[in-house]
Amino acid sequence: MHMPKFFITDYDLSPGNDAYILGDDARHLKKVLRVKPEEKILVCDGKGSDFTAIVKKTDNDSVLVKIDESIPGNNEPDLNINLFMTLTKGEGFEYAIQKCVEAGVSNIQPMITERTIVDIPTAKIDRKAERWNKISESAAKQSGRSKIPLVSYPIRFSEALKKPKGAEPSIICYVNEGTLSLKEYLNAHPNAEVLNVFIGPEGGFTEMEWEMAKLAGLSSISLGKRILKAETAGFFVTVAAMYEYGELDKK
Repeated sequence: MHMPKFFITDYDLSPGNDAYILGDDARHLKKVLRVKPEEKILVCDGKGSDFTAIVKKTDNDSVLVKIDESIPGNNEPDLNINLFMTLTKGEGFEYAIQKCVEAGVSNIQPMITERTIVDIPTAKIDRKAERWNKISESAAKQSGRSKIPLVSYPIRFSEALKKPKGAEPSIICYVNEGTLSLKEYLNAHPNAEVLNVFIGPEGGFTEMEWEMAKLAGLSSISLGKRILKAETAGFFVTVAAMYEYGELDKK
């Protein structure tokens, strides 16, 4: 039987402990799912651990549960994809967050490049980051994941290049150069546990940024003959990597 699943990140979810589900999730449990005391639901700490929980009390804005037992395993892929994605205009970036989280991405690092046309005022950046992470949480919940991928504050491209560790496969999608296809690159790294993916803006990376990427050890790859929108490319790479590494075969 399928049980609804909810993230609880502010409590110790050790079996026997009490925890509260608050806000929209509590209202959904009470008014939509109409849960009653003694019913079981699934809860998750957002870090990879799932638990069954027994409903003890429901109010309009809170649901009290008792953590029952830990559930072995989770729905997280073995491949950790760190997506470095340039900010895009409109709702495209938020759409990309949603779909990439559903596809299995582990973390999302927004970037500012030479051709980035989005300018978020400093006074609004906290609110933006909060909204991005709410979208990530909602997508993780919808897709049954056990972790909530973090969407970080935007950083400059030069700073983003310092993030990957030396031994981790790191690729950059560069429309003007790419001697390897994505499939060829992934097949050449069959045992990778981490994959860093850099996605450029609508106008692409500049020649200078490409030189910086090569110096940082990134490999240029091609995504085929068709040119993808920036907000589509991250999802495309994530799904392709999950397929090549056998993640779509797991049940």
